[in-house]
Amino acid sequence: MSREIQEGATNCVVECAQAKKGQSILVLNEEGGVDNEVSEALASAAEKYGADVRVVWGETIPKTSSRVPESVIEALLASDVAIVTYPSLRREILHPHLKQKQVMRSGNAARTAALMASEWARFPYSLEQMIINKLDEIMEGAKSWSVTTPKGTDIRGRFQGKESVVAGAYFERDDGNTRFSRSFPGGVHTPFNSVNMEGVVVAEHLSGLAASGNAVTVEQPFRVEIKNNRTVAIGGEDEGARILKREIEERAEGAYQWVDSWHAGTNPKTVVPWDQKREPRVWWNYAHWSPLALHFHLGRTVTPISLCCFQPTVQVDGRKIYENGRLAMLDEIEGISRYSEKLFDNNPLPMWNKGGIG
Repeated sequence: MSREIQEGATNCVVECAQAKKGQSILVLNEEGGVDNEVSEALASAAEKYGADVRVVWGETIPKTSSRVPESVIEALLASDVAIVTYPSLRREILHPHLKQKQVMRSGNAARTAALMASEWARFPYSLEQMIINKLDEIMEGAKSWSVTTPKGTDIRGRFQGKESVVAGAYFERDDGNTRFSRSFPGGVHTPFNSVNMEGVVVAEHLSGLAASGNAVTVEQPFRVEIKNNRTVAIGGEDEGARILKREIEERAEGAYQWVDSWHAGTNPKTVVPWDQKREPRVWWNYAHWSPLALHFHLGRTVTPISLCCFQPTVQVDGRKIYENGRLAMLDEIEGISRYSEKLFDNNPLPMWNKGGIG
């Protein structure tokens, strides 16, 4: 096992999952969904820190199924902390089983040895958390925001606290202000509730759809006009525009014509080892962790549609926090200087990884 893989696994177990001596740590894997070397590295890292480690493998869950294997639920509920490398275990189907008993868990996307050894997986999770906490602090105390992108997104609104449906379901924190559910190696800031939202979102990718394998690649970015948080017009000839219209009409029970909230990625080292056109769903699962990606949540539901745009410039109370897909508030974080060499990639669009990592 290489030093780089060990560093990545330790970052996941100790920094992200916060494993401690004497805890019951579950390493939960999907059969065929993770390299054995990755599972072994995660278990080894937890054992090194004195945890009681259990490794459990579960069957793949079909895209059309909402059934979670009983063995998986039992293993999760019996653990203090779970490190979950289970790509087919979607958060919306897991949520009903855990919402009454929060289990600290780290969702691991570094499923291959190459990914676990990558600079992305070795990017200090403590730094990732510093970025998230600073963004949350800025937005929690702010009144207004605006988002623009090179493709034409131009929209603004006002913050109204943390009562976003999505935030309430997936971004809860414990008494120590730590999220119960964390993403490794990626991350996003908290999606704060927004009101008086008006303007245009130019959609460049769609995810969270009931049809088309849960996501579609947008060939021709299209306009979605929003007034008072409601979609009032969807233009363009792209297939994605037609699918979005149909989803909003057919899924009335989720109030998909309403925009609940938005947030952007926070890990500047994000890589995406998938092809956007061939695997749009799993591509987005990785891409959305990059500061180059921002998405709006359509629907007042725990299963929103993600309306995605790229290279955002975000202003909060007139202050830039993202600029053309780069974090613009890093100098406001106390102690950030010691991480300066780890912050940026020379590739201006690192989310479209060309390094062959897989």
